[in-house]
Amino acid sequence: MASASPGISAEGLERALFIQHNLIFNKGISAGEIITTGSADTLVAGFWSLLPFSRGSVHLRSQRTEDVDRPIIDPGFFRVPFDMQYFTALGRLARTFWTEEPVKQIVAGFIRPDQQTLPLDASPDQWAAFARTARECKLETLELSQRY
Repeated sequence: MASASPGISAEGLERALFIQHNLIFNKGISAGEIITTGSADTLVAGFWSLLPFSRGSVHLRSQRTEDVDRPIIDPGFFRVPFDMQYFTALGRLARTFWTEEPVKQIVAGFIRPDQQTLPLDASPDQWAAFARTARECKLETLELSQRY
């Protein structure tokens, strides 16, 4: 990880990760967020990790002036396996909300991802495939069974 981040030393990165680990596992700081909302006949659950351990990078494309606003961005999503495990747990929790009483009474079906793309009992591999193909938009859209 340090070799992919030349702007920070291995010791500095280790210290930052240690602090982050301590905040999550010893201080109980939230490491993820789920937001639910609705509009007309659609419900949406957005979920994302707040403190991923994976690190990306941003580099200048070249020293040419015309490239100054075209950096090379590598977000580094899910480089650390724990981030994928945590994202999967967060997604499962978001989905569980919609399948439990009394909420499940108003849900007619899953729109995005649908149950063929990501079954309710999806495996870790299915969650990983979903995360890698939809990582810019972690939303779950559901159809209401009736209008309220």
